[in-house]
Amino acid sequence: MLSRREPSLECSKPIRPDWVPTIRGRSRPARGPWMPAAGIGLALLAGACDASAQEALQASLADTDSAQARRQAIINLGRQNLKLGPVRLRFEAGLGTEFNSNVNNRNENPESDLIFRPSVRTRAAWPVSDKNLLYLDVGVGYSAYVSNTELSRYYLEPGTELSFDLFIKDLVINFHDRPSLSQYAYTDPTVSGTGDYAQFENTVGASVLWDLNEAQLKVGYDHVNYWELTSAGNRGDGSTELTYLSAGLEVQPELWTGIDLGASWISYDSGQYPDAFQGSVGGFARYIVSDLMNVRLNAGYVTYSPDNSGAFAGLEDTGTWYAQLALNHRVNQYVSYVLSAQQGFSVSFYGGTYETYGAALTPNWHVLRKITLSTPLTYEHSTGVTGSEPEFDYYGAGLIASRPLMERLNASAYVNGYVKDSALATASYTVWVVGVGLRYAF
Repeated sequence: MLSRREPSLECSKPIRPDWVPTIRGRSRPARGPWMPAAGIGLALLAGACDASAQEALQASLADTDSAQARRQAIINLGRQNLKLGPVRLRFEAGLGTEFNSNVNNRNENPESDLIFRPSVRTRAAWPVSDKNLLYLDVGVGYSAYVSNTELSRYYLEPGTELSFDLFIKDLVINFHDRPSLSQYAYTDPTVSGTGDYAQFENTVGASVLWDLNEAQLKVGYDHVNYWELTSAGNRGDGSTELTYLSAGLEVQPELWTGIDLGASWISYDSGQYPDAFQGSVGGFARYIVSDLMNVRLNAGYVTYSPDNSGAFAGLEDTGTWYAQLALNHRVNQYVSYVLSAQQGFSVSFYGGTYETYGAALTPNWHVLRKITLSTPLTYEHSTGVTGSEPEFDYYGAGLIASRPLMERLNASAYVNGYVKDSALATASYTVWVVGVGLRYAF
């Protein structure tokens, strides 16, 4: 389903600080097909489950997003005065308060609650030598529900990872461990009737990027474990082995095009859902229209082959065309937007598989002094393949405002609304979320 990644509004190429290791001893700007179109993915509002069934492609894009985020974080770390020997550090602390009108995503008798969310985050970059870099980013928070205390739990902020980059001539080798612990039930439309929503996901893997300037080759492998941390049991527990390969060619300085290949093997521990193989083949194109606009398109064909033995006898292989579009455009100094759309297979929180299409638009408005406004919109339609729901539509809209109060202190406020319209009446719901937050960087 549609991914929940924060959009970046910067279209220009980031500058590598001189203290970061470089390939062949020279500074190289981010370029090529795996410099993501800024804004691949959506803001928190536009979320749905991240587990797309063209998982190998998603893993490749996630690796790219992570590399881009690391570059920007490392640049920011270079501006910090806090150092421990060669290690550069940054610490942040936050406190948020949120009102949720329907914490259990119910169609009838909704329960509202007030939630407090303290959080801390640390980032550290250690250039072990002029050829390798160790990077740590850990954000931990706690959601404390005032009335429904059984829903209180810890969570990990997006972007948490441990990463090691090794530079060998034209090769960039990355080893990573990326854990995630979800917390927002209302951003996953496959979850209805409960707020007891938590899944720990841990991705361990490696990728190799061979950069020949006008051509690039990228291969990767990830092992992903899923643990459902709810009182409902472990229906979604399982693991995935996935591999991917992408090859890109610079047709002209503004245009990259190439192929994407991927394969993944999903297995579930509970036996409630069938193990499956997923394979995808396709191509991509990324075009830098200008310094203020770029677009990326991935398209191809994905197959889903479930185990059809025993209790799953009769299940058939299926396939569909997939497409992912990401467009980032800064119209002028006052208006920018991120547009994303996706069609393909998706895997739900509880293990069911759906055929999904959807889109999200996140306009950003810089019309008030020192205040940034966002008005995100999202839509998704899903049809069950092996899931418990035959069909549903999901809508979201919101207003988000942020403003720096001091040099290191930022404030934010948001109002988001979500509507799920399901073929199962009991799975439909409406929820409103209103919140404020403060974030301080030490």
